[in-house]
Amino acid sequence: MRKQCSWCEKMFDTEYDTKSYCCSAHKRQAKRNRQKNRYIQANTHRRACAGCAQTFETHHTQVLYCSVDCRKFYTKQRKHRQLNQFKEKVLERSKGQCGICGQGIDTALRYPDPKSFSIDHITPIARGGGHELDNLQAAHLNCNIRKGAGGRGGN
Repeated sequence: MRKQCSWCEKMFDTEYDTKSYCCSAHKRQAKRNRQKNRYIQANTHRRACAGCAQTFETHHTQVLYCSVDCRKFYTKQRKHRQLNQFKEKVLERSKGQCGICGQGIDTALRYPDPKSFSIDHITPIARGGGHELDNLQAAHLNCNIRKGAGGRGGN
């Protein structure tokens, strides 16, 4: 009897009616493929992308984003948002005043304007200060640059 191999689709001769593969290697490969497909189907998760909220399927449990581009874009946005929240805390703690000269800080001004907002380390990092919130104060950019690592700032 002449049959077509289910794996490679070549014609082969066999005396058995139930034989589907031309050789045992193709039978093993087909079996592995079926097992792999069953595993993937059983472990497929539908979820919403943490960035764009588009639904996608994955068989990995820790995938949060639908694509690499989406992950990069929204991770960058999240870090930027966290930095802005941190800057707001420093500015709120300083009550909108420069910790060095004592004048008000206009938050509408942007770098490189000399009167724009910057974060100053009260005890400079070069002198053992850290990045903790209680070692930071709001300052004008030019005040902060003038102070440098001298550590002569007010509180």
